[in-house]
Amino acid sequence: MRYLIATAARPKTLHQGYIMFDKIRDEAAVAGLVAGPFYWTEGPRCSNLAFDLEGDESMCDTFVRQLTFALMPAKWGVTSDKIPSSDYIDLRGLN
Repeated sequence: MRYLIATAARPKTLHQGYIMFDKIRDEAAVAGLVAGPFYWTEGPRCSNLAFDLEGDESMCDTFVRQLTFALMPAKWGVTSDKIPSSDYIDLRGLN
């Protein structure tokens, strides 16, 4: 399933963003889920973190809810938006 989290949180650097992807992926694996690829982009007055998550649907929803709380203020939902086939960050001002 593909999820999107709209959040005020954002990495300070590209490197930090990719480290966050790895940490999220590791936490998902601990929960028995497979996460990725990740896509972090600008949204209206927020940033949008989209990613695929495979596993039990209720476990996926619980994982995304917990991740959303960690990125507060934030909201999450399921999306059908296309995302790149590999991790990608497209946020203004990062290097």
